[in-house]
Amino acid sequence: MAAPMDTNVDLLVRQDDPRQFRLVETPAPAAATLDEGEVLVRVEKFGFSANNVTYAVLGKSDIINYFDFFPTGDAQWGRVPVWGMGAIAASRHPELARGERMYGYFPLSRYARLRPARTTPLGFDVDRGGLPAVYNQYALTRSDPFYLPAHEDAMIVFRPLVLTSILLDDFIADGNDYFGAESVTIASASSKTSFGLALMLARRNVGRAVVGLTSAHHAAFVRKLGVYSRVVSYEDIGNLPAGPTTVFVDVAGDAGVRRALRARLGSSLRATITVGLSHWDKAGGSPAAEASSDEPTLFFFAPAWVEKRWKDWGTAVLGQKIAVAWQEFMARAEEWVRIVRGEGGDAVTSVYSGMVDGRCGPDDAHVLSLWEGAFTSR
Repeated sequence: MAAPMDTNVDLLVRQDDPRQFRLVETPAPAAATLDEGEVLVRVEKFGFSANNVTYAVLGKSDIINYFDFFPTGDAQWGRVPVWGMGAIAASRHPELARGERMYGYFPLSRYARLRPARTTPLGFDVDRGGLPAVYNQYALTRSDPFYLPAHEDAMIVFRPLVLTSILLDDFIADGNDYFGAESVTIASASSKTSFGLALMLARRNVGRAVVGLTSAHHAAFVRKLGVYSRVVSYEDIGNLPAGPTTVFVDVAGDAGVRRALRARLGSSLRATITVGLSHWDKAGGSPAAEASSDEPTLFFFAPAWVEKRWKDWGTAVLGQKIAVAWQEFMARAEEWVRIVRGEGGDAVTSVYSGMVDGRCGPDDAHVLSLWEGAFTSR
């Protein structure tokens, strides 16, 4: 049954088990309850991928507390953050008018109540204390250089994933000179973050192979992308050549895959970089604890690398570098996937449970909304 239009809806997730979730309906926030300087944002639509499952799994981790961005006040249940489009439904901020649209970081809800700390030429920032600044920036569509109005839904899905890919490419190639390795091996090669990284690495044309590891079921899709030098199924890791040195980018977070790769490559494995948890239920223990003393294991946290590059290059140079890579990726993105839209609570929970259980296809890019009619009314 559809929730009334004047009702807020939240998807809440058990903080200790992402498989447990529920929809909660509450009265919609009233404009009269806003404090001076606040805005009420109607969350129009958002992308959903394995990246959001990582947010749920790491919601209360030592790495970053993703449930702290939009706290529920309940120690057992948290809100999963999403990246998407919103519009100001009510405002008590002198510089932000009702109707302004923006791209940014929202709770998986119909509404978000935000307090801008400062406005910028691109939009506004929210102060969330010690939480990473990159999650606190909201870009107004009228001034956002990354906004693609003709490809809005594809932009919503790919933007947080490809920005991570672009930064990870810079971290590996320019920041660490490939860790001295002759190739790069990427697990969960069908994920959008992974093939975004593969494209970024391939465009450098430096003669280093980019190997994609994936399930046998997804191998055909990954080969069709055309961004990997070689595609290998997890079951065939034992047949990988043991000679070329490699840096391993672990987007899967699967302990079994890490062990198999280490057993096969031995000293040829120069570094492991953990990025995501698309195989979150097979994560096992700490990746660093499994590694030999000669193999550095690092967790790549994109917001920290952004802040480093801000200091190294300045905002303008960093923005230009990212913009060039972003435009190159988006020119091809819609060749690789189909946009799958879903509206209403049932559609959202179906995709959420499918993503948690690993049942969603790699060639689907999900754009969702808790508002019935969000897409059909257009």
